[in-house]
Amino acid sequence: MRYYFYKFSRRVVRLFLAIFYPNTRITNQQYLDFKNPTIIVSNHPNTLLDPLNTASRIFQHSFFLANASLYKSAIGNWFFTTFYCIPIERPKDRGGRKMSNADSFAKCDEHLSKGGCLYIAPQGYSQIKRRIDKIKTGTARIALSAENSSDWKLGLEILPFGLNYESPRFFRTNLLINTGTPIKVADYQEAYQEDAFQAAKILTQDLQTAMELLLPDTKDDEEDAFVKQLEEIRQTELPLEMEAAFQRSKKMIQRLHNADTGFYDKIKTATEDYRNALVIQNIDDDAVVKSLSIKKAGFNLKNIGLLILGFPFFLYGAINHLLLAGIPAILPKIFKFYPGYDSNIKTVSGMVLWPILYWLQGKLVYNLTGEWWIALLYLITLYPLGVFAWKYKERVKEILKINRAINFLKKNKISLLEKRESVLALLAELSQHPLPTVASSEN
Repeated sequence: MRYYFYKFSRRVVRLFLAIFYPNTRITNQQYLDFKNPTIIVSNHPNTLLDPLNTASRIFQHSFFLANASLYKSAIGNWFFTTFYCIPIERPKDRGGRKMSNADSFAKCDEHLSKGGCLYIAPQGYSQIKRRIDKIKTGTARIALSAENSSDWKLGLEILPFGLNYESPRFFRTNLLINTGTPIKVADYQEAYQEDAFQAAKILTQDLQTAMELLLPDTKDDEEDAFVKQLEEIRQTELPLEMEAAFQRSKKMIQRLHNADTGFYDKIKTATEDYRNALVIQNIDDDAVVKSLSIKKAGFNLKNIGLLILGFPFFLYGAINHLLLAGIPAILPKIFKFYPGYDSNIKTVSGMVLWPILYWLQGKLVYNLTGEWWIALLYLITLYPLGVFAWKYKERVKEILKINRAINFLKKNKISLLEKRESVLALLAELSQHPLPTVASSEN
């Protein structure tokens, strides 16, 4: 029964993830269908959605390691026990007690020895970053313990994922899931038998390296903001699909890290100068480039016409989704949750509210009309016109941004474009810089 419940819940989760992140791409999909026991790991920028975005992509039934603190309430204990979780203590969960995860490790050993799959976030906490912090040794110790308990005949592998959210908190943004090459735990048998502690450190470092390859891996938030602007300019100049754009950005970051301090500071300063000019005007690089080839009068006339034609459909979609979109949007503000939980609250509350509100709205239409086919037609139109309403709103925001760019460039065209050209020239120079030797061999 639990197996079929898992299959059903997995389909439901994938449906809602497809709604929230419709533009999702997964690399190396051949690694997703495996038969041997496996620990899947990922970076952790988006709290509860990270394990769902990984475990729902594989074909096997996955259990999860969850913070022991989540089990303190009766509801939490029921939920996380029911939904395939194994508690694990962190130092801050022990409350002065001597920490022991012996029972958790034993449960992991038992689960993996039966061919099971287990999800772990190896850095141990969630932060909105495009990089992986230093990984803790817990994942390696669990893996090595399970293999050792099975006399190194288990065939256990660790499958790393890199979750690259365009913007983890917002609806219908891009998501690139990089799947890494599985790491065979039995390869560390000799090191483990010589020194278990040292073997865990070696495996942890290898896992760290493997995961860093799947992410942009900028040094800090300041560098990440700088690199994002470079990525935006490059994507405007030469649009690429997500995977190709990621590889381009990865090599760009490697070249930046390999560049001398003088050049690094020069391109960083030029990029920040251009970015600051855009932020002040509330525009972006894409709006600047589009505004250069647009005549404002014709552009506005065309778009006003389209917006007028589309407005009744927008209004229909917006009104019918007022509660469905509004309740998840205001919950984080009311309860002042950590921003990383925004998308989780929106997705989970959407899972609950969507069928309920659609059913109530359909029932209301049926009661008003007395015709089942009208109610059915109404229900069929709800989702596509809800998406249309969202796209309509995004298009209005884009039009306003382009108009701001046109108005600003009338008075500051030379100054702004000089800043942009300066960044482009430095990017061209950067592309001629050599890649680091190790990174070059890996790419």
